[in-house]
Amino acid sequence: MVLEFVAALVWLVGAAAAAHPGIPPARAASLAVGVGSVGIAAAVGSVVLRWTTGAGPAWFAVLAAVFVAGLSVWIQRFAVAHLRGDTGQRRFVVWVNVLTAAAVGLVLAPSVLWFAVAWTVAGAALIVLLATYRRSRQA
Repeated sequence: MVLEFVAALVWLVGAAAAAHPGIPPARAASLAVGVGSVGIAAAVGSVVLRWTTGAGPAWFAVLAAVFVAGLSVWIQRFAVAHLRGDTGQRRFVVWVNVLTAAAVGLVLAPSVLWFAVAWTVAGAALIVLLATYRRSRQA
């Protein structure tokens, strides 16, 4: 249960780092991607733990966590490149990290309560991300 918590917590640390007002937005976004790479390492640690000891989350859960973490880092690298100079870059990076933490929490959830909280946080993060450009008619 500890490794699942760490795998989700890493992404929340990335969100907090990206939200820090003392760091320029472009640097904060790059920092969040770097922290996300540690999130991939934590998810891979779950795979190694499961493989060597047989303990921990189910195989599908740890593989899904690695997939979610890797996909998030890939999306964030793309976003950092294409949102450079955008006023919503910091907000996007923060909420994508919160969404990733919730998604990793969903796939590694050891209890129904954990799953329900992660589901709620993921829904809230998606709503915030969808409302990034409220002034746009397409959004």
